[in-house]
Amino acid sequence: MSRWSYQVETAAGSLIGNLDTLCSAVFVANEGQGGGKKGSNLDVPQLSGERWEDKPEGPADITLVTVLKYGAGESKFMEDLDTLHSYLGHRRPRYLVRTNPKVGKQRARFERLVDPVEGADSNVYVWVLRSLDGSWQDYNQSTATGNPPSVTTGGNRDIFDPEIEFSAAGTFKYTDSAGEEYEIEVDSGPAFPVTIRNIGGEWKAVDNNGAAADQYVTALHPAVMVFEYGSNLSITTTVACTVRWRNRRA
Repeated sequence: MSRWSYQVETAAGSLIGNLDTLCSAVFVANEGQGGGKKGSNLDVPQLSGERWEDKPEGPADITLVTVLKYGAGESKFMEDLDTLHSYLGHRRPRYLVRTNPKVGKQRARFERLVDPVEGADSNVYVWVLRSLDGSWQDYNQSTATGNPPSVTTGGNRDIFDPEIEFSAAGTFKYTDSAGEEYEIEVDSGPAFPVTIRNIGGEWKAVDNNGAAADQYVTALHPAVMVFEYGSNLSITTTVACTVRWRNRRA
């Protein structure tokens, strides 16, 4: 794991820096520990027990261990430590990007909540980074087009932010393995194609000219669209659609 390559990118995907140039080793000490569920079940009068309610994933903490390089003198060491702070300590969210040899390139949207603590050796610093989405996601999008598109997801966390592009007015309906239905309808009026995506937790629709098209879109599920992980999705459409998504993992 210490040989994995780690970088930091802006929220827009521009490279800020490679941790490999500063560190002889970088690894996640709590690998595989994603965010827990948020929300709770309901206590219903006259009902024994409680009523189950759907719960999305909460944020998670990434314990990132960085081993700074020695050998170039104390001034260079302190300069590299300052650079590491500038990579990981910015006040706005960034992406921690890595190459996982088992699944490929991944990224996690993070912010630093506290300063790092020194590890067992003086060149070891442990950072607690808040994974805002509670999971790692594929760096590159998967895509499928059709009427309906054929979508097979991977990973081990549900995908709460797929992107759906309508070629014309119509409906897109997905039914998960428990029978929960997610349906989006786009009316005539905007310049097609119309793309619906989740931006910072808020669903937005834009037309082919980049203009807002929310007034033409109706979503029948309060979560709009959530794909199950590791599944061949049951999708029906009345028009050709393109689906883009990133598989997620703890």
